[in-house]
Amino acid sequence: MSRISIIIPCYNAAQTLGRCLDSILAQGFTDYEVILADDGSTDGTAAVMASYAAGRDSFITVSKPNGGVSSARNAALAKASGEWVYFADADDFLEPRCLETLVSQIRDGVCMVMAGYREVGPGGTVLQDYPASGFSPLDIDGALVELFRPSVLAYQGYLWDKLFRKDIIDGAGLRFDEDIFFNEDRLFIFRYLRAASGLVQSSTVPVYVKVSGDGAMASLGKGFTYKHSTDFEAFARMVSFSCGLSSKVREALLEGMCLSCRRALWQMVSTGTFSPSVRRRMLCGLRKAGAMVAWLRRPLKDHILMMFPRLSQLYLKLWKR
Repeated sequence: MSRISIIIPCYNAAQTLGRCLDSILAQGFTDYEVILADDGSTDGTAAVMASYAAGRDSFITVSKPNGGVSSARNAALAKASGEWVYFADADDFLEPRCLETLVSQIRDGVCMVMAGYREVGPGGTVLQDYPASGFSPLDIDGALVELFRPSVLAYQGYLWDKLFRKDIIDGAGLRFDEDIFFNEDRLFIFRYLRAASGLVQSSTVPVYVKVSGDGAMASLGKGFTYKHSTDFEAFARMVSFSCGLSSKVREALLEGMCLSCRRALWQMVSTGTFSPSVRRRMLCGLRKAGAMVAWLRRPLKDHILMMFPRLSQLYLKLWKR
């Protein structure tokens, strides 16, 4: 058996944290510790954490000033003592056999385990199942390509469908970049895989329920801010760590960087928050990364977004009518 450290960053999660923790207590696999990191909550989150930790040695609580999800995860990682690390979010919950399913995939030489997940609406309606299938096991290059060019899952950059080896995290001194607010999870996984060796094992079973609502991703439709621009910055940092990558992985990474640029441009245009300075920084970033060839392969509408944002805004207004 392999002990798991379950890390949950918590910020103003009083309404949902109990559901998440109940789903952990209902697991058949019980060799775990739960590390709850309160990121300066201003509601009753601390009280919920205390009530679940009372009388349970396997529950550890950490309190810190507000600094973002990455700083909360880092504070929890410093307390983790398990052989494997699992990340969950306080507004989601685990499927009943989550930990059992993930642990069942551990083999000699396996450096990471991943599985499927399920997305539901706030009322519990299943929006989509994302099973991981067709590529088990993967070598490191294969896993890195999947990180940027997923063949099955809609988004392989999530943390909460994966198990990570603690000795790899510690050996490489890995922590989350605290000034990256979007895409920080994919950046962490990229650096983890760069430090790892062996195989990535996967299961087709959904192990996690992602609840769509008012989280960080939901803010994308409300306007573009500096924090949103760190999605692209995360790709720039991955490029800075890309020395020695195979040509196939580097190509997939640069494609991902171009997609991030396109998402930012479209978000700025569609929410009426276009920033010429952000556009210039992204264009400079693409050039510095050597991604211009990949960008030139993008569809014509992406080039119009980049060069003629006002035209794209006009198109969007006409299309909405």
